Amino acid sequence: MLFGRHDATVVMPVDSTFGSSSTGEGFRVVSLRRQRSMEDGVRATWTRIVGWLEAEAPLCHAAVRGPESPAVVTDALANLGVSFPEYVSEWWSLHDGVPRTHGVEIFPGAFWPLGIREMIESRQGRVVHVEDPSRLEIQARSESLPAGDHAWYFPRSFIPLAQDPTGCVLSLDLRAGEKHGCLKVWDRDEGALLPPIAPGLAQYLQEILDLLEGRTAGQWVPVFGDGWLTWTFDPTRRP
Repeated sequence: MLFGRHDATVVMPVDSTFGSSSTGEGFRVVSLRRQRSMEDGVRATWTRIVGWLEAEAPLCHAAVRGPESPAVVTDALANLGVSFPEYVSEWWSLHDGVPRTHGVEIFPGAFWPLGIREMIESRQGRVVHVEDPSRLEIQARSESLPAGDHAWYFPRSFIPLAQDPTGCVLSLDLRAGEKHGCLKVWDRDEGALLPPIAPGLAQYLQEILDLLEGRTAGQWVPVFGDGWLTWTFDPTRRP
């Protein structure tokens, strides 16, 4: 499952060219060689997406901030207490997100990329910190499940990459397991109960680029107008 319908606090799964996420097909533990390939894929694909924005949605393009300094990114990620692949730091070496500005829809479902400081703030606001044994126990159980599985409370191994206006976040799931590195939607009311929407960041960006360039005809449809990119959801279309 690559993309799901995301509207307010409702997420409805749709079919995917990657096959059923319940089988785990297409998900693999990232080797060092594949990690480098994924890092290169993230950079190349994001660069092409930005090129589309510059040409077709200049107001969206203007909202994308330049990269944060490597030192800030390194320090921020080092303080997470989570092991992460190199392409995570590569992501913020390309840009520092988009301000929370009305009308900027970079990703389907009205998600906008978070800057490194916004990621830290988003994560800190969702991880359980209070000394409530019952809540901490549930969070620990969510953390112990394999990557791609459900989570009731926000696992410490989740890294928010993007957010929507309702407070739902698109997160990188760095729990252990075959689906390590997949992308999960964390719903502000229900948690991360649905399957991953993509096997990883590189695949997610590639699917967005394919939709922009018309190579795939998914249920999310890009619409350009008045300098903006918006996404509409058409349930009658099959991916």
